[in-house]
Amino acid sequence: MFQSVYNYDLACFDVINRSLQNVVFDIVMPILSEFSYFIIPLLFLLTLFVRYYKKKGGILLLLTVVTVISSDQISSAVLKPLIGRYRPCNERGDIHLFVHHQWMQTPAFPLKFYKPKRSYSFPSSHAANTFAVATLWYTYLKGPYWLLFFLAAAISYSRIYLGVHYPLDVIGGALLGILTALFWFYCYQDILLRFAWFKPNRPQEQPVENQSQGDV
Repeated sequence: MFQSVYNYDLACFDVINRSLQNVVFDIVMPILSEFSYFIIPLLFLLTLFVRYYKKKGGILLLLTVVTVISSDQISSAVLKPLIGRYRPCNERGDIHLFVHHQWMQTPAFPLKFYKPKRSYSFPSSHAANTFAVATLWYTYLKGPYWLLFFLAAAISYSRIYLGVHYPLDVIGGALLGILTALFWFYCYQDILLRFAWFKPNRPQEQPVENQSQGDV
């Protein structure tokens, strides 16, 4: 069974990285995959949340920082070295690869390390972090924030298209991010809400006047 899943993973990678290759994706996917493009918009959104939601926005900021750090460290510092799966560009040839800010087609042979040898593939930290943010924000704020899952999926897809991750890498990263976000959200609900500062503000109850002072 494991071999069948592995073969299916390779086949899906070949379809995304080779068969679906096109000029538009060659422009869009590197942008989606570059976190630096999202830093300023993310900081802007978090600033708006803090100004608009006040305490609720501050709590969201705190939870976001803790969740992203957790998902990133678990994926990069724990699971990647533990599992030790090589990136597709480091173990396969004929890869449509984006490296050093340019596209290249790697030769079928000989194989070469285009990413650092210890830069492992499973799980994808991009997928883990983006799905962690999407899950946390939607769980905490509800509303239209479910749309963040489409952005997280697009960023995860870009990692396969760029030739640096297999499909199972981004699926594993997505699951890790979702579970990490849910863990911290329920920790907030079960633990932090016991402290007064973390409790949401409630409107003060107005005294009810006794309108029936006498029976008619």
